[in-house]
Amino acid sequence: MYQSLWSKLKVSAISALTELRTPGRAKEAGSECMSMTSVALYPMSSFKCLHEFELKCSSIVKSMNTKTSLCVLYPSYSRMVVVPSFLLLMELLYLIQVWSHKEYPLIPVGKLVLNRNPMNYFAEVEQLAFDPSNMPPGIEASPDKMLQGRLFSYPDTHRHRLGANYLQLPVNCPFRSRVTNYQRDGPMCMFDNQGGAPNYYPNSFSAPDTQPQFVESKFKVSPDVSRYNSADEDNVAQVRTFYTEVLNEEERERLCSNMAGALKGAQLFIQKRMVENLRAVHPDYGNRVQNLLNKFNNEAQQVNSNCLIDSWRVVLICL
Repeated sequence: MYQSLWSKLKVSAISALTELRTPGRAKEAGSECMSMTSVALYPMSSFKCLHEFELKCSSIVKSMNTKTSLCVLYPSYSRMVVVPSFLLLMELLYLIQVWSHKEYPLIPVGKLVLNRNPMNYFAEVEQLAFDPSNMPPGIEASPDKMLQGRLFSYPDTHRHRLGANYLQLPVNCPFRSRVTNYQRDGPMCMFDNQGGAPNYYPNSFSAPDTQPQFVESKFKVSPDVSRYNSADEDNVAQVRTFYTEVLNEEERERLCSNMAGALKGAQLFIQKRMVENLRAVHPDYGNRVQNLLNKFNNEAQQVNSNCLIDSWRVVLICL
C-alpha cells in the first residue's frame, strides 16, 4: 500500500514509509533558521521517512543596552524536525522550495546553546571542519543534488585546507574513539601516524575495515531515471504566497525598493527581463519595481543631460 501511494509522488527515491503522525503545531522560536534535508531510518531497514532538520534562533536579534549585554544570556538555537506527509504533491527535494510550516509544523527535539566564546580563534574556529557526510547511524543524506555534492566537496576541501589528518585535530576528532582511516604522512598529525599500520585497503593486518551495518539502506526507484526538462516547473507559486500573504504593505514597499535599487545600474533589457519575472510572481510586484526603475532611469538620464551641457560649456569657454 505504501509503495502504491508513494509512486504517485514526483520524488521516487524513497519507496516506502512508516506510519506518519500529524504533530501539533510548534511555536515559532525565531526568525533565523538553518536546515538540512535528511532521511531517517526505522528499525525495519526497508522503511524510511524523509524529513528536514532545522535550527531556529531562540532569541530575536535586536539592539541592547550595556546592562543587558553584561547579563549571562547565552545564544541558543532550538533543534526542530519537519516530517512532511507522504501525500505532499510537490518536489520535496527541489532546492528553492520551502516546506510549509503551516501544513507541516516544526517539532522541537532539542536545543543547541553556545555557552562560551572560543579560547583560541585559530584552534577552534579556523581549524574547524564541518562535514555533512559525518552522520550518526540511523540518519542518511537525502538524494538532494546540492546536498549530495556537498557530501564530497566539504571533506575534500578540508583535506586541501587543513591536511590529510584534519580529523585528528581536537576541534574535529571523535569524543570517545580514535580516528581510524588510511590517511598517512600529512600535516596536522597529532598522534603516532597510526604506527606501522598499512596505508592501503584491503590488507592482511587487521587494519580498519568497513562496517556493513552502517551501509546506506537500499531503495527502489519505480519510474525511469533519466534527464528531464525542468522548464515547466512551478517556480513562482511559493513566492507569490510570500508576497501576498506573508509580507505586509510596508515590507512589500521595502522589497520593491531594494529590488529596484539593485536593478537600476543594469542595462535596460536586463531590467525588462527581470520585471517580467516579477510580474509572473504577481503583477503588483512587477509594476511597483517598474515604476521605481522608471524614476531612477529618468533621474539618471537627467544627470547625463546636465553633464553633457556642462561639458559643452567648458568647451565653449576654452574656445
